[in-house]
Amino acid sequence: MSDFSHFGAMPNNDKIQNFKCTYDTCSFNVSGMADVELIIKERKPFEYITIGSGKEIMGGFNFLVNLLFEKTGERTCNLTAEANVEGNAITLMMLKKQLQKGLDSLMEGVQKAINGQVF
Repeated sequence: MSDFSHFGAMPNNDKIQNFKCTYDTCSFNVSGMADVELIIKERKPFEYITIGSGKEIMGGFNFLVNLLFEKTGERTCNLTAEANVEGNAITLMMLKKQLQKGLDSLMEGVQKAINGQVF
């Protein structure tokens, strides 16, 4: 979870292109929107991972996503995602649906990684 390189190479499709990952970074192009760079800004094993935008994204906004892990059993936990997005209010309103879709995709990827599935 705390190593983006575990996510492997996502195949290019009509919406996501040039997907690349290293230990701390993940970058890709969202067709028709923007180049996106995600950086793991902070991590504490078994407690949290903070992921943020590596550079300003189209429309001048930045974000942080905190993934919080709460141990519930020997090999289980609850995962909570908190998102903080900053930027121009008009741009954020226009992109709200896409931002939610991106966060949903991130959480689906996290779920696949937890279940040992490959993208």
